[in-house]
Amino acid sequence: METFRDEYIKTGQTQQFPEVFIWNSIARMYLESGRPEQAIENYKKGYASVPGSTLDDTQKAIWLGRLHHGTGRALAKLGKTDEAWKEAETIKTMIENGGEAGKQFWGSYHYIAGYLKYEAGDFKTAIEEIQQSDLTDPFHMLVLARSYEKAGDAPNAQKWYKAIVDSKTINIERAISYPEAKKKLKA
Repeated sequence: METFRDEYIKTGQTQQFPEVFIWNSIARMYLESGRPEQAIENYKKGYASVPGSTLDDTQKAIWLGRLHHGTGRALAKLGKTDEAWKEAETIKTMIENGGEAGKQFWGSYHYIAGYLKYEAGDFKTAIEEIQQSDLTDPFHMLVLARSYEKAGDAPNAQKWYKAIVDSKTINIERAISYPEAKKKLKA
């Protein structure tokens, strides 16, 4: 991914569309492989490519929201619950201030709230929040399956592990989720 990022930067396309999406993918891999400090660094580096780009203000705000999202999840992994919730609250405020256009991002808020609740050990609330997120996203499904498993609801955990394995989505979220789901899925 780092080579891809470097090659993308060489294309000169970063003014039109900054390399933030590559940095975020790198950050995501760091985060989910147990390296949250490196994840935060990469989310920040990625967002640094946004302000000087030609993206419109809406797209810039979306990438800022993604920075807060990734930072919040990484802080949760570090056990910094209060700081993580500040990031979630920032996202909530951004959505509320976005008016009608912001409403489409409520699922994103529920995802981070569920993720943070899962990391804090509140599996019941994690389930309630994640159920309001985008359950076509394999990683959202994974957090839901993990939450059900930790809450002692094996049938629902298995249902969501199976949904991940059966998913035909081709993206980083499935690539991160599939191995765990496959391992946890009972034959």
